[in-house]
Amino acid sequence: MVITSGYFVADDRRVAATRVDLLHAEHKHDHMAMRQRVVDSDDLRSTRAPPPPPPSPAPQTSPPPPPPPPRAPLLSWPRANLASPPPPWQPPWPTTAPTLALSGIHLLPATWTEREELARGDFAAERAAQLRFISKRRAEEADPDELLGCPLPTPHPPSITHARAACTHSPLPDTAPRGRPIAVDELFFPGVYFEIQAAITDLAAAVADRLERACQAARLSALRAASDQTASAGKRTALEATLSRQATRFPQTRVWGPEQQPEWARSIVWDCRDPASCIPLRPSGIDNPVADDVNRDFFAREGSALNWPDAEMLRQIVDGGGVEGDSRCEFSTVVMRHHGGLRDNIGPVATSIDADAAPARGWISTGHGQHLPFVPGCCVAKNCVSKERYKVSADGVVSSVTKWRVTTDDSMEAVDPNGRSTGSRNDGLFRADWPPTLLPTPQTLAEAVAIVQTVARL
Repeated sequence: MVITSGYFVADDRRVAATRVDLLHAEHKHDHMAMRQRVVDSDDLRSTRAPPPPPPSPAPQTSPPPPPPPPRAPLLSWPRANLASPPPPWQPPWPTTAPTLALSGIHLLPATWTEREELARGDFAAERAAQLRFISKRRAEEADPDELLGCPLPTPHPPSITHARAACTHSPLPDTAPRGRPIAVDELFFPGVYFEIQAAITDLAAAVADRLERACQAARLSALRAASDQTASAGKRTALEATLSRQATRFPQTRVWGPEQQPEWARSIVWDCRDPASCIPLRPSGIDNPVADDVNRDFFAREGSALNWPDAEMLRQIVDGGGVEGDSRCEFSTVVMRHHGGLRDNIGPVATSIDADAAPARGWISTGHGQHLPFVPGCCVAKNCVSKERYKVSADGVVSSVTKWRVTTDDSMEAVDPNGRSTGSRNDGLFRADWPPTLLPTPQTLAEAVAIVQTVARL
């Protein structure tokens, strides 16, 4: 009989008692089997040829011999150990420990690895630790006095930061060209910026080709479903011929490091929205606010009421300190290859990008063509993932709907065929300011409700 340790190392005593009952059943089974073996051996002895009859006794001239001694009772351990019974088993831990005694550990066989695990000194602490998943112990009502002293659960603790000084405007370097505008190609060594433009052009051409093929595939599906197949035969043939050709391949990721820029252009973020006149980027702030619809009064009021510890976030939102990415990523220019989900599902991607670039939303700026709006710049990879969702109609029919979500990969390291590489934007974040993201669980809600209800009953 094999029982995994996961069933025994649980949190309630009934599971432990169940295993001990199984242990007793196993011992009973072994005891009955050994008794059967002893009885069988006696039966074998009874089937042998009977011994010859003793000779007729002579006339009694002396007292009869004493009767033979009684037969010894059957033993309940293996016959190999009949000479001497096994010594009583002694547990390797103090049997007076209440937590161990309640679990029935002293009844575990010596060959089970669980006996050694449960004999550790930290077993009691593990039993008392807070449980994460479902368990019988959760059915026990918590002590109200204990709940009154518990803080509300915070599965995702907020960042604890100090308000930093606002970014300052980088002046034009002394060694930069003076007295005339600086074109974007001058921020790199000769020929480098044309390589960057070619990479952007190839990437845009591949995206446009995939989008066109997606539109043609949709038209072909509509023609195949049309009732008049004769009239659409020519169009279907033309579309099938177009779709049969190989699609434009997406270019590989390319990286250009700061060593491919003049010394005076390095370590500065340049505003190149006018490619013929580039200037050092002016950070946002009180005198250069960002156009947004953020309710600053809400953040000021709630941040004060909650004593919110992320002071740097409040400075950027409430005090007009400007929006800062806080990423210490390398000053490299990157054009990344999009992921397969985008390449294979370009239709939903185009719909999402058009919605984000609409004036009502304004999340994406357009109109830069093949120019970089900022140097250094990072054209990050995007992906498109799908999820099946289910909905119930008014007549009770359940149907599935495919939902598409376009994602931006800010965590992938960029490596190009020439061996140049650069870290991701997320790798450049100061991790001490960003604790791990922990999502709440159903237990989090239950604990919070129990605490609130206990306080409300006072």
